Amino acid sequence: MKFSRVVLVINLFALVFTLARGAWLALLFIFPLIIAIKKKSVVLLHKHKTFVISISLLVSVVVFLGVINDLNYTNNTNLTTRTLTNIHQQPLNFKARLGYYSRALSRFKHRLPWGTGLNTYTNSQSKVSHSNGITSYVHSFLLQILTETGIFSALSFLIILTYITRQLFVAARNSSDTTISGVFYAFTLSLIYSFYDFNLNTSLVFLTIFSLAISVIYDPRQKKVSPLERTGQTINFLVIFYLFLLLSFIVLGLYSTMISTKADKLVLNENHQEAYKLYLNSMKIFPYSNSNFEKTILYLDDYFPEKSHSLIQKWIRLNNNNGAMYTFLANRSLDSLDLNTSLEYMNISLSSGYEPSPSSETVKLALKFISHSSKTTLDPQIVRFIHLLNNFSLNHPVKYLDWEISEFYYQATLHLVYNLSFDTLIIQDKKIILESALDGFFILDINENAHIINLLDRLIILNSNNQLYSQYKNILVSLSYSETSLQTIDQLISNLKPNIKASHLPQVSNVLLSHLYISKSKYYQSDNTVEELEYIDKAIQASPFTSSFRIYKAARLKDLGLMKESKNAL
Repeated sequence: MKFSRVVLVINLFALVFTLARGAWLALLFIFPLIIAIKKKSVVLLHKHKTFVISISLLVSVVVFLGVINDLNYTNNTNLTTRTLTNIHQQPLNFKARLGYYSRALSRFKHRLPWGTGLNTYTNSQSKVSHSNGITSYVHSFLLQILTETGIFSALSFLIILTYITRQLFVAARNSSDTTISGVFYAFTLSLIYSFYDFNLNTSLVFLTIFSLAISVIYDPRQKKVSPLERTGQTINFLVIFYLFLLLSFIVLGLYSTMISTKADKLVLNENHQEAYKLYLNSMKIFPYSNSNFEKTILYLDDYFPEKSHSLIQKWIRLNNNNGAMYTFLANRSLDSLDLNTSLEYMNISLSSGYEPSPSSETVKLALKFISHSSKTTLDPQIVRFIHLLNNFSLNHPVKYLDWEISEFYYQATLHLVYNLSFDTLIIQDKKIILESALDGFFILDINENAHIINLLDRLIILNSNNQLYSQYKNILVSLSYSETSLQTIDQLISNLKPNIKASHLPQVSNVLLSHLYISKSKYYQSDNTVEELEYIDKAIQASPFTSSFRIYKAARLKDLGLMKESKNAL
């Protein structure tokens, strides 16, 4: 018993460094499971009650601290707290999981009753905000199955798992074999853990435990639960059917890969007719392999370009929610300088939430084409791309709003505003592009008041009820006069500040507020340097990512002879 305690303590200590609080949560059920299957377990646990209570308290404290830390999440960098509560760059635990579960159910509602398709889940759907971070799975196996393969698959799988758990329970309770008890504990705790964290579909550990469980319950020496005969037959059929599907999926995938590899060798020998046939056969046998599809399309592009289009259309029908495919096809079209086709594929992906979404490099390349092409016409695909990317990037700030992509995006919108075909757009599309361009002037720190006022005039015409545009214009016009009074500036500041949080263009509001602070600081240049620098600092604080205000401060400090402070300002 002493050796067992030492091993248990070592395992618990190792568990701390896995940063997997779901495993700790599963451990809460270990003692109730022992009591449930062993008649003498209560006596045994009572005999070692101090040790049992200590372990139970430790597990409970770890789980409780994690939940509390999730609900009051801050960017904690303390190693001990991060280890015990699994704070790992973003709140990926209790509070965040509620968001993941909500998004999974939301996505399932859009794909009733069959789900989104096998292995297509993501938390980064365009229709839902992703403030809780980005994850590649639901963190709950049952919800993942429900979201991907629909309600019938989820119910069938749940029935099978319930049946296996029940049979294992009876086998463990009526056997003195500790191996059978161990399989029962492992299977049950894995299930409990999977409700909170990992994905059973990709867990080799669970597949191993599942296989052991099947071998136990179908061992003729083990006692079985006696359900209704028809129910038992149905469940047995479902178990066999799912195992058959799984094996078929694996075998077909391997066979398809073997054929594709054989085609590769024929290409090296320049036997293109036979290689072409084998590539197509590989896709017919298993049309769900992204790598085989890409390889086949690239081969057809080189040797049989007239065949590529028909294969792509078939692939789309079978894999319409495969985001990786759309990114590949978008890049392929961009390589061929076919901007419109590329945008078509990216728009499908951005608007549907298919994952993975177009990579940042793909988006950047498309924006380059839009921004630098003098022949670009404002067809619906371009306008839709600008609109979707704007909405999509709001939900993916870490992935999409790096400076380089922001610059490409806003430069593209600035070009589109002055496109000759702009006036042919509907009012809503005009408004989207004009507002994006307005944002672009301020985010890119372009001080061209005449162009900005022109944009505002056009927005005022499109939406005369929006007083924000008129307020922006009033500020810009006032700032263009060198004799604007201090009283006027104070009035403009007091009018603007309450509207910043409610504004749908916060970047514009903040930069204009900064310009007003700079104008106010100039009234103190001659007699109150401290007051002047205070308002310059307020300008920087209002727009911390706009470089011109820091440059202005550095120049003023240099004029005042404060060379060291001037360097530090930048």
